[in-house]
Amino acid sequence: MMQIAFSRFKDFLKEQYPLYECNIKPEFITKDMMVLFVDYLQSRSVGEGAKSIYQRFKKVIRYAIEHDVILKDLTYKNVDYSNKLLKFEQNKTKGHSSASGVVIPLNDGLVSIIGEPLADGNKDVLIFNLPSYESCCKSVKRWVKRSGIDKHISWHCARHSFAVNILNNGANIKTVASLLGHSGLKHTEKYTRAVDKLKEEAINSLPELKL
Repeated sequence: MMQIAFSRFKDFLKEQYPLYECNIKPEFITKDMMVLFVDYLQSRSVGEGAKSIYQRFKKVIRYAIEHDVILKDLTYKNVDYSNKLLKFEQNKTKGHSSASGVVIPLNDGLVSIIGEPLADGNKDVLIFNLPSYESCCKSVKRWVKRSGIDKHISWHCARHSFAVNILNNGANIKTVASLLGHSGLKHTEKYTRAVDKLKEEAINSLPELKL
């Protein structure tokens, strides 16, 4: 049944999302896509057949979420307003690493952007109720084009920019690793190489001195 579910999803992508037919990143799987996939399954199979296939597919999606292959959105319950902290736990390292719990300090500007939870006290509401991932990607493409940037930019680039910028401003690598939720320094070291390259480019931009 897993193989059938996988085959159905590939057929669905080929028909409805040909851009992702050969390769789709987890973050591209959206609620809107799943609604269309259910309709597609019902058109291909009848009754319990479509239901059984979708149950197998959901099992894979749940596993991906639990292991942070597909990331969960943050809600107001992740915000500790009294201590100005954002707290969340990474399931992929839960119980295996002290870095599974990520704590990020918030300054006044960040708290202002997050805002306060609704008056009814429901903290399960999403902090940023964004449209579909496809719509967000289209917005980024428009911004990049209007800015005259001639290279591929995605939302994930913001994570890289955050790491490089705070390293460039003097933060040590262990602090950066903690903020990114890395269990060790191995994955964080690539950002130090980016900072070294920026320093090299800065020096090379100086006019040549002929003595």
